[in-house]
Amino acid sequence: MKKIIYIIGTILVLLNIAVTSLLSSISLSNMLSSTLILIITFILVLVSQSSNMRDGFRVSLIFLLLFIGFVQYVLALIMPDYIKDNWVLITMLILFALSIISLVIGKITSKHHNQLN
Repeated sequence: MKKIIYIIGTILVLLNIAVTSLLSSISLSNMLSSTLILIITFILVLVSQSSNMRDGFRVSLIFLLLFIGFVQYVLALIMPDYIKDNWVLITMLILFALSIISLVIGKITSKHHNQLN
């Protein structure tokens, strides 16, 4: 499964770089932020895949991480180029924090559950 995640992640990152480079309406900052979102999302998916969580919880967490990553990716493409008062960037950071919190809660919950059994 990890090989598939690596292959899909690499293909999506390369495709993102190629397509956003060809589109004149996408700025360099949008290309970099969308590529970074893809890389971070697939790293989080790899971490959740390699953890010792229960299967149902792991699958649900992976779908949640992929959904949040997709929303962040769309936001990265429409994000304005400025940093101050950038509500899209703030939303992306909140979603990133939500992803990390979900991953940590999943690991703690599964660790606690494994100790009970």
